[in-house]
Amino acid sequence: MYYSILLSLVFGVTSDFYEKMCNSNYLSYSLDTSHINLDSFSLFIFNSASKEPKKVIEEIKKELKNISITEEELNRYKKVVTTNIIAVFDSVEYINDYINYMKIYYNELIPNHIDIINKVSLNDFNKYIQKIDFSISSELIIFPQE
Repeated sequence: MYYSILLSLVFGVTSDFYEKMCNSNYLSYSLDTSHINLDSFSLFIFNSASKEPKKVIEEIKKELKNISITEEELNRYKKVVTTNIIAVFDSVEYINDYINYMKIYYNELIPNHIDIINKVSLNDFNKYIQKIDFSISSELIIFPQE
């Protein structure tokens, strides 16, 4: 959950980073981010199209070295997530998808996702971020055939 928050706040469509990349015309479309948690490591994935892929990679690496989240940003994120959770539970289809997702990935249902989100503290968040070694990375740039 902490890593999802990180990716959303630092690289999401409302982030300063995203605005900077769009204003610089580095991104041809949105920057998609995701992470995968495994037993001994987590994998962060950044995906986008760009005429300047090396510049985008350089900027992402710079941003990862200088992560800074404020209490205000974290609280705003919590409010947005809470609102989204409440809104989507009005859909039977979403509830079905949510139950399946929880059973497949966690083998249990999280009874109150909102309480868990609200318990996230800036101090705990920063502890998780400090554990990440962003110096280990690999890049894949795919160029279209001419």
